[in-house]
Amino acid sequence: MDESLKSGIGKKQSSASHPEPSGLGLGLDGLADFDPLLMDSYSALYMMVQDGLEEIAQMGETMGDMTLIAQQAQTNQRKKQQTLKQVRNDLLWARMMPIGEILRRFPRMVRDLASQHGKKVSFKQFGETTPVDKAVLERLYDPLVHLIRNSFDHGTETPEERVAQGKSPEATIEIRAYHRGNQTFIEIKDDGRGIDPDVIRAAAVRQEFLTPEAAVTATPQQLYQFLFESSFSTRSTVSDLSGRGMGLTAVKIQIEALKGKIAIASEQGKGTTFTISLPLTLTIAKLLVFSVDSHYMAIPVDTLLAIISVDNSELPVIQGRPFYRYQDRLLPLYPPSSFSHHYPLPKGLAEKKSIMSLSQKTKFLCF
Repeated sequence: MDESLKSGIGKKQSSASHPEPSGLGLGLDGLADFDPLLMDSYSALYMMVQDGLEEIAQMGETMGDMTLIAQQAQTNQRKKQQTLKQVRNDLLWARMMPIGEILRRFPRMVRDLASQHGKKVSFKQFGETTPVDKAVLERLYDPLVHLIRNSFDHGTETPEERVAQGKSPEATIEIRAYHRGNQTFIEIKDDGRGIDPDVIRAAAVRQEFLTPEAAVTATPQQLYQFLFESSFSTRSTVSDLSGRGMGLTAVKIQIEALKGKIAIASEQGKGTTFTISLPLTLTIAKLLVFSVDSHYMAIPVDTLLAIISVDNSELPVIQGRPFYRYQDRLLPLYPPSSFSHHYPLPKGLAEKKSIMSLSQKTKFLCF
């Protein structure tokens, strides 16, 4: 056999009986040929990578712990807020008394008035269990007495007058109390003669509250406001019930002292309704905090009629002042410098739109 062939066969057999080392084995064997300094550099780099990975893992665990702590803090805060809100509500309702405590005094008063003045009048009351702040309730009695006496004197007719108008000979005065939102409403209503705007118009001109020209264009609601003016009266004579021009003036002063308002609605020949609106309590006031031109401001929520958000481009400018159109009325916008109490807004907070807060008072305010 050819010697070269024998040599090849021998090599094959040797390979079969003694397999070559794997790639890994070759790699490890090859490390012996690496420079020791280079090996130290690789080892240090490996340790740095390992330490970095461990730090990242620890940071992940720490972030997870911080997230858990933040969630627990938020949960605790919500629980405390709920607890404080519940305590506040409990204290609020602890001050409440049913309005029936004073309403029950009025049926006898109306019966006595009817007997003294020859009228037939029934008195009805609704919402006697409506809770009212004790501080408010104690100061409501006198205004309600004035309004009931006013309804009896000016509103109700004699039995003969009522029959002639096709009505029942017995007039009705009713008082109704109820809650709506965070307000308490009290209505005093009669089914009597109502308010004649022309009578008020003539009295306003006669007593020089209005000029004849202004009286012609005055609306019924504008005329009703004269009934609250001191010394204004539609009666030419004074009686034990009315004629002095002080009754409704005193009522308005007392109601406004309670942070409330009073309104009149009347239909001639059908009757008149006085509506008193009061805050639910005088001890707690909710405020709307907002920003205007980098200043903080606050308005009692009970005085707000509406909040509207508009772009500045939608605001017409008349004689250098921006206005806002609300229900066919142009309302001027007031800058925050017009008000005495305001606080700077933190840097970084900027307005993109104008926020208007319209008060329920007779004068509208627009910011």
